[in-house]
Amino acid sequence: MKKPILSIILLFSIALFSQQFNSLSVEYTFSKKMNSGYVIEYPANLTYISGDFLYVNFESRIGYSREELLKQAETGECPECGTNKPIIMKGVDQYLYKNKEQDYYRFPYRNYEIKDTIVMDWNLIQKKDTILGYVCNAAETVFRGRKYTAFYTVELPISLGPWKFNGLPGLILKVVTNNDDFTFEANSIELNPEKINEINSTIKTLFSNSTVITFDEYSKILVTTYKNKTKSRKSSNEDPNVTITSTPPNTLECIYKDVYDE
Repeated sequence: MKKPILSIILLFSIALFSQQFNSLSVEYTFSKKMNSGYVIEYPANLTYISGDFLYVNFESRIGYSREELLKQAETGECPECGTNKPIIMKGVDQYLYKNKEQDYYRFPYRNYEIKDTIVMDWNLIQKKDTILGYVCNAAETVFRGRKYTAFYTVELPISLGPWKFNGLPGLILKVVTNNDDFTFEANSIELNPEKINEINSTIKTLFSNSTVITFDEYSKILVTTYKNKTKSRKSSNEDPNVTITSTPPNTLECIYKDVYDE
């Protein structure tokens, strides 16, 4: 479909949604394949209220903290031992925020606030699915090194979705990568939730006293950190019979694609 036609549909959809609903909350499951091939599933949430958007991957809810693992080692209790399931360390919750006055997304990393302008060029395709009772159409895009297929419903005409996915004439309920490394899928939808105070308090906490940087600057920090850790591991290796190798993290955005063992 031509871009001007898609833009017209998108504008009409936003206007229609604003007349029907002021807000919604969507619970997703975010599935991530590790380098080992094991798949981890994280709960996630998208909340939209009066033009403000907040998305969270709750990665701190899955796995074990370092303190929990040390305690298990001391007591001999280890539910993961003796299985093929790897021990997963708890992650850090991943936040993404955008309000109606901004044309960019914001997310925190350490003491930084990253501003990220996102443009997705979608190609509508002849696929359909039904998710949570909503009939969904499909579209494809390539974004930062990965090809995605998204399923969206015009029954909820809002141009948003999980994580950074946006720009379609309906709410995106499912996204899959072409190699199945990552999947987002909605498992519940609540219309007109009362969460505006929750969003406001979260945003104030996330972006207080942060240094603002661009996504490119953020990517360079991650790559430099990865290279320094790899270099440190190699330099500390005193066994000539042991070769230290390192595989870059498998991330949604392929910012490590040019990183190789030296």
